[in-house]
Amino acid sequence: MSDVKIYKRKDSPYWWIWYYLPDGTIERKSTKTKNKGHAKTIAKQKEEELVKNQGIKGGSVTLRDLIQEVIDDYFINKKKSLNKVDQRKKSMFEFFGEDKKVNEIEIQEIGEYIKHRIEKDMQASTINRELSILNRGFTLLLEKKRIADKPKIKKLKENNIRTDFLEHWEYLKLLENASPHIVPIIKLAYKTGWRTEELTELTWEMVDIDNGIITLPPGDYTKNEEGRTYYLDKELASMLRQMWSDRRILKSKIPYVFLNRWKTGKMKSFKEAWKESCKRAGFERKHFHGFRRTAVRNMVRAGIPERVAMTISGHKTRSVFERYNITSLRDLQIASNKMEEYLKGENETKPEQVSKEVLRGWEKFLIPVEHEELDAEERGRPLKEILDEIAHEAQKREDRRPFKEIIAEIVEEYKKQREHGKID
Repeated sequence: MSDVKIYKRKDSPYWWIWYYLPDGTIERKSTKTKNKGHAKTIAKQKEEELVKNQGIKGGSVTLRDLIQEVIDDYFINKKKSLNKVDQRKKSMFEFFGEDKKVNEIEIQEIGEYIKHRIEKDMQASTINRELSILNRGFTLLLEKKRIADKPKIKKLKENNIRTDFLEHWEYLKLLENASPHIVPIIKLAYKTGWRTEELTELTWEMVDIDNGIITLPPGDYTKNEEGRTYYLDKELASMLRQMWSDRRILKSKIPYVFLNRWKTGKMKSFKEAWKESCKRAGFERKHFHGFRRTAVRNMVRAGIPERVAMTISGHKTRSVFERYNITSLRDLQIASNKMEEYLKGENETKPEQVSKEVLRGWEKFLIPVEHEELDAEERGRPLKEILDEIAHEAQKREDRRPFKEIIAEIVEEYKKQREHGKID
């Protein structure tokens, strides 16, 4: 126990403290102060000293204990990276030792660990994930007062963000050389951009075969914990219907859509099959996660609104979506061609200026009207009104000439009057 309590004694004017020693015995001491607030401060300082002696200075808390704290925390909070802790703890155990006391893990030794991992050709992102586990463990121990302090762990600058994606011709070539059992998952990944875990965990309950719809449930299934709906195109709908038919023929009870090469269970990992497929296609350093970038880029270039594309791929934040919307060399070439076509349509000489005196098509065309009942301000009327009036009068006079002739006559008369300066 490390809690320190304060109390008053009848035979003393001062506040006292009591606490348990590591061997289980009780220690009592006077604070030498009559002020209760000051006594509480002294008790707090003593409590921190005891915790520090237990956890940091010669304590029994080991690296194994620290890692277990992280595992328990990830399990309680249902973090999807729980399995990653088991993988990453191995390198820390190998370097520090499972029974390494956390009080002995100091900044200098953490720096040596980072150097060791760099010498092993580990990427900065991998090392940072390992340091995150270590840092989280120290934080949890500190919160539980199993230690009184923790080292400040600085992470490496990451500059290894992957930018690979597949052009359409590469995708087709990959399909030709891919292991048969991973062809279906490749096709779905290419068009949806879904994460590997979302694809391998896909079950037939999520697939509406008749209507061609896949519904990913909200919760633990997706990384952002939000459900998604995807409408299959003809190719994908046909593919999944064939897979469903094959499943019925085999009388399989396995609920998962994508199975291993022997069709005896779900597809857990296909790293080797992917690696060999890429090798046969002549592609080096291609990552399956590249389909995520590829799908985002293709959807944007197909004219799909970005909000819709983000919904399909499962991106929750625009910043990450933009990072995946990679500009390729082909994009730059298309941009150059578009600029060239645009410039071809531009004027090669200075455009002629239109005189302000020239009548525009959008201007109202007015002609003067002589009528004894009209005031001077009313002697300008729209041409349409005049023509309507002429048509009406022609009908009253039973003028049988075509309306075109009547209009032509009026227009000709108007031109003559304008030439002789009788009207403006």
